[in-house]
Amino acid sequence: MRLALDGLPGREVVLFVRGEGPPDDAFVAGHRRCWEDAGDDLGAVVSPPASGVPAYAPEALWAAGGNLSVRADLLGLVDRFDRDGWDVDLCLRLRRRRLRVEVGPAAADAGASAWRLGVTAHRVAARHAWLARTCPPGAAVAGLGLLGTCLAAAVRWGHPAVVALGAAVVAVAVVAERDRVAYELGYVLEGMRRGDIRALWRRVPPGRAELPVRLAAATRSWIALAASASLAVLVLAALAR
Repeated sequence: MRLALDGLPGREVVLFVRGEGPPDDAFVAGHRRCWEDAGDDLGAVVSPPASGVPAYAPEALWAAGGNLSVRADLLGLVDRFDRDGWDVDLCLRLRRRRLRVEVGPAAADAGASAWRLGVTAHRVAARHAWLARTCPPGAAVAGLGLLGTCLAAAVRWGHPAVVALGAAVVAVAVVAERDRVAYELGYVLEGMRRGDIRALWRRVPPGRAELPVRLAAATRSWIALAASASLAVLVLAALAR
């Protein structure tokens, strides 16, 4: 749904709301307050889900799911509003013009799934060549690499149990980090579908505010991976005797 925010002298603002039916009055009022007395450098106000920004989302604007308000004179920066990730595309273009994108009132909508957001992230990154950065592989890619290593070792030394070990480690990682894994797989597989092999090691980086938390989570994942790899090596050494 698309509607104009009234009562804002000197500017025209359009509010986009995902879902059926009119938006809640408190939601509309919250967006209006964000725009009252705002400077000319404010380009958009996004509304992440009421449950909070998912840990796998790079930052709040990726989780808004089409719930945002934008200055009407800036809507021409995107040519299609039915394209996957159009709202993220618009916010990124606003930032490139040095306009602010603020976080406003939460939206009642649950937002996209982790898998869907991963697919959207790659599609948006494909439209902005500057966006993706070289990053260490996440749990999904690292887990697949570990499983492949165990498979090769099983073929080389004739110990099928090693594959079961690798599969167990990957299964534990998937259960513990299922949303992150789903997001990463959505991103990587969408890249593979488009012929972008770099999706294996290039990602949309987190925002500056989210960076410390994401670095801590990545550190924990890599410690777990290192422990799993060490265990696999020890098992291989024991079976090779």
